[in-house]
Amino acid sequence: CQLIHYLILNRGHMETTTALTRVIWPDNDSTRPESALKTLISRMRVLMQQVSPILGACLKTVRGGYQWETQPGVTVDVEEFLALASDLRGRIDVENDLQARAFRRMMSLYTGRLLRDQDQPEWMKQRADTLHRLYLDVVEEALQKLQDANRQQQMVSICREALDADPLNSSLNMRLMDALVHTGRESEALQQYHYA
Repeated sequence: CQLIHYLILNRGHMETTTALTRVIWPDNDSTRPESALKTLISRMRVLMQQVSPILGACLKTVRGGYQWETQPGVTVDVEEFLALASDLRGRIDVENDLQARAFRRMMSLYTGRLLRDQDQPEWMKQRADTLHRLYLDVVEEALQKLQDANRQQQMVSICREALDADPLNSSLNMRLMDALVHTGRESEALQQYHYA
């Protein structure tokens, strides 16, 4: 549901009923959109509580609007991804095992553009682009650090995983081909070149 997506992606911020009705029903000429939103929120909360009472408690009604507030025991992959990527960005240390584990977890959480299988409104496309750029920035930083440390095999592994999320990314394809050449795998590099 677009409503839940919007609230999660704007977590921690109270969204007014007016703003939410404009986002969810941009072309609606209804005379009572606030009433329709209230009904939708109520139904969403009931559905979420059927999954888990804790999940239902994440959808908060606050004075003048609504917000998503992740409760203890609830994890949201996009929140976890953002926390990890933000912590890693600009400070990756390839020798640090804790950071390496955090990086691997970040990689596993990002499986491609946000909600790419859905018809996306403009606000969601912008958010998807922002998350994608953050992912690529952190991956590029890690690849540069690995290249500086001459850890070509790790570069191959990371490039391949990152290309699963963004198969046509020219920078990742170039990095992969370069790392394959440096590990003596010229035929694989040539195959990658033809693929790219």
